Amino acid sequence: MTCSDPSLPVDDNNLCMRAAHRLRSRFGIERGVQLHLTKTIPVGAGLGGGSSDAAATLAILSQFWGLPVSREDLSGLALEIGSDVPFFLGPSPAVATGRGEVLSALTSTDGARLELPFTFVVVKPESSVTTADAYRWVGPSDRDRLNLREIIQSCDLDRWKAELTNDFEEVVAARMPEIGRIKEFLYDTGAGFAGLSGSGSAVFGGFEKEETANEARKIAEEMDCVCWMGRAV
Repeated sequence: MTCSDPSLPVDDNNLCMRAAHRLRSRFGIERGVQLHLTKTIPVGAGLGGGSSDAAATLAILSQFWGLPVSREDLSGLALEIGSDVPFFLGPSPAVATGRGEVLSALTSTDGARLELPFTFVVVKPESSVTTADAYRWVGPSDRDRLNLREIIQSCDLDRWKAELTNDFEEVVAARMPEIGRIKEFLYDTGAGFAGLSGSGSAVFGGFEKEETANEARKIAEEMDCVCWMGRAV
């Protein structure tokens, strides 16, 4: 395996290699393969980059090797690699429960595929967070569990701001004050909702107007942050 980012491992510490070996071992494949990963999602951003890479490896190699494998089979292998890897093989968008492997399609209230009418800006500071550290910092919460499906289906950014919480945000922001500053910046530039992505360190904001989101993106780039802008798909 080779990678565009020389700081990433290309041995079994890389999720793509773990995925390839799991698939090869499960089906008794004797052929090898050469993998090259062009990394565009920063490490330690809480955006699922490594997990999505592993899921893509499973899907691509199952086709490349002509394996008689179902989506359920791939999801089972994906779960052996990481709890959130099956998410990137399941329906999109989806609600994940259990360890993250139980997926159900996220639909609108009329049963159609949910289309969020917002433009999102994702901002990642220079610092990163490892998933292992984030899980060491966070603890059990006695807060009532949210009905995420109902809240997201509302497509109401005011409701999101009032009700959506991320248990990682408080503990990560306490150690990385830039998280709070980015979140405040997104609100100041017109976001209706802003919050930590996954275990961090990226923060995302939802904007009603694309023009407003684009202005926020430009300012964030001038702050030397890595950022993206787009619609939810």
